Amino acid sequence: MPSARSTTVAFAVAGQVARSDVPALCGQVAVLLETSGADVAVCDVGALAADAAAIDAICRIQLAVRRAGRRLVLRGAADDLLDLLAFVGVAGVLGIEPWGQPEEREQRLGVEEERELGDPPA
Repeated sequence: MPSARSTTVAFAVAGQVARSDVPALCGQVAVLLETSGADVAVCDVGALAADAAAIDAICRIQLAVRRAGRRLVLRGAADDLLDLLAFVGVAGVLGIEPWGQPEEREQRLGVEEERELGDPPA
C-alpha cells in the first residue's frame, strides 16, 4: 500500500542553459522522477541565468513534471528571474507570486469610486 506521505526529490539547474539542452534536461528530470518515485520535484534555480532559454527550460520542466503526475517547486529564484517569469505570464502557472499576497498590495492610484449617475459630485 502506498504511503500517504509525499516524498521529495531535489535537483538544480544552473548557469546558462542553451535551448538545445532543454529536451535532454527534461528527459533527465523525467527519469529522476520515475526512478525516485517522488511526488514533489524541488528545482533549485538560484544560479540560473535569467533569460528566455531559462524560462523555456523551467516551463518545459514544469510540463514534464506535471505529465508524470508530480508537482514542481522552484527554490532560490533570484528577483530578476521571478520578474521575468511574471513578465512573460507564467508565474501563475508555476505557482509563483513574487509580489506577496493580494491583500498586502496597495490600491491602484487613479481609480475612482463607483457612484450612481444621479449623485452630485463630491
